[in-house]
Amino acid sequence: MDTIRFSIDCLQDELDEMGSPHLQSAACKAKLALLVDKLQSELTLVGIAQADEIIPSYVEAKYCLKVDPFDNSRTLSGVWRDKHDNQKGEVQIRDNGSVFVEVDVIQVHPKKPQWFVEGVTAWGNGDDIKSELKLIPMVQ
Repeated sequence: MDTIRFSIDCLQDELDEMGSPHLQSAACKAKLALLVDKLQSELTLVGIAQADEIIPSYVEAKYCLKVDPFDNSRTLSGVWRDKHDNQKGEVQIRDNGSVFVEVDVIQVHPKKPQWFVEGVTAWGNGDDIKSELKLIPMVQ
């Protein structure tokens, strides 16, 4: 597994040479921006303040390209880290166009105090992107 991580711009030439329309650098940047917006919207919808501070910009992640040894499919994989270098989120864009993103939120649900918001996630393919909060019941 590749652990060398780069900014998205450092991988631009390699992405553009791979031949997958889903992994072209411009397409990846547009999809990454859409995914960040989707996560921020999910938080705003339930009343979580400062969604733009909780969900980092895609440019803050570090990326690598991964190749599946079974089918040779490729994935652009990104990781967000906090100031202590702990992972706080991840994003994947596969060469078939499917996507997955998850970011830690770690706070009590603002409208349902019996729930703790562990994180927010989004997944899908093309323009069909779903999102949801990852909820844990609060300890009584």
